[in-house]
Amino acid sequence: MTTSIWMTLATPAGKADLYLNDIPVIRLGAQHAVRMPVNEYALRGSNIASIRPSRATGVWSAGGEVTLKVEQARFDGDTLAGLVTLLETSATVTAGQQGETGLGAFSADVGSAPDLGGLLQLDPSATPRIAAELRRLAGLWRERDWDQLLLYLDAYIRQYVAAYGVETRDAYAESFLRMAASFMEVGEVEFDERDLDLDICASGRLADCLSRRGGAAIKVRQPDGDVYDFNLIVGIRGQDVVAVR
Repeated sequence: MTTSIWMTLATPAGKADLYLNDIPVIRLGAQHAVRMPVNEYALRGSNIASIRPSRATGVWSAGGEVTLKVEQARFDGDTLAGLVTLLETSATVTAGQQGETGLGAFSADVGSAPDLGGLLQLDPSATPRIAAELRRLAGLWRERDWDQLLLYLDAYIRQYVAAYGVETRDAYAESFLRMAASFMEVGEVEFDERDLDLDICASGRLADCLSRRGGAAIKVRQPDGDVYDFNLIVGIRGQDVVAVR
């Protein structure tokens, strides 16, 4: 039996960022609604959800109702064995509005939120260190050095598969490698640290690595315009910039 926490979010104008316990879990682009599991962000016990206009714009482009539904689903293999609504709420936003809007709290039976133990409080001096590590990771993508890339992501991958309990670390890594190799057949890696935008979150312990042009700081662009965003939330533990989500 496995358990998953699902969030269903709808906004009046797309381009919004949903946070769970001060960590970004959903960044809506052009679409106005999304449903996704969030075990790797949820806490066992109390959780707090909030929404902000897209970091790229800073304001709501249109007003209306934001709705959020949080459900806890239990599966017996592939069969849904139970579904409980933990939170169903809404809030009204207005065009031009800035800042955060609270969406309420809920309690969950499962959760594998990031371990913040030992992570340093981030300040402006962290930016060059994080940029240097992103530059290194972009190089690994360009060189197709999948062994080193997986080594860097290993702790996160193990936490991710433990959060859902539906596949092994090796199966997840193999799936990631197939995806990465497919994108890199004709894709070009993009990373420009001049466009780096760090969204400092988790009370200053984590940074979501974004581009001021939109999307992730590191991305792979296809000739047809399709883009794979290498989404990465990092922290600093000791001297190392570590992948947390």
